[in-house]
Amino acid sequence: MHAFMERIGHMIRHKRSIPFLFIALGVAFSAAMLIAYALTGISTFTPVLSTKVIVMESICIDIGVLLVLFEVKNGKYGLYLLSLWTWLEFLFYEASYISNVLVGIDGNQFSIGFILTVIFGLLAWVCTLISAILQKQELGWHTDPTGKEA
Repeated sequence: MHAFMERIGHMIRHKRSIPFLFIALGVAFSAAMLIAYALTGISTFTPVLSTKVIVMESICIDIGVLLVLFEVKNGKYGLYLLSLWTWLEFLFYEASYISNVLVGIDGNQFSIGFILTVIFGLLAWVCTLISAILQKQELGWHTDPTGKEA
């Protein structure tokens, strides 16, 4: 395990560019969202965790790890879209909880677990978007064939 961690550290320090560091941050925030959701996702309004959210977030983490370890340049927009979809799916699943708090009839407030889950999910898809944008600039896709800036 120690050798694996040393290899990862070496790759990040010497081989990886900024877009890959943002993907790694996105993976970390995705894992944090998954943990926060698994620990605090059950409430009186959502008595069961959403299997779809858990599976989609696990897939985001897996794809992110593959993108970082194997330096795959394509697929970052796909990861961004999947991260965004997972975050929105979580919000849709929690719609009754959100509406109850926003209406405020019974005085319920957002729990710290819910707020952390929302923030971690938001940060995960923002990091993957930033990574895709930076990768696009790094590859030179922001210029047209005549050499002018797009």
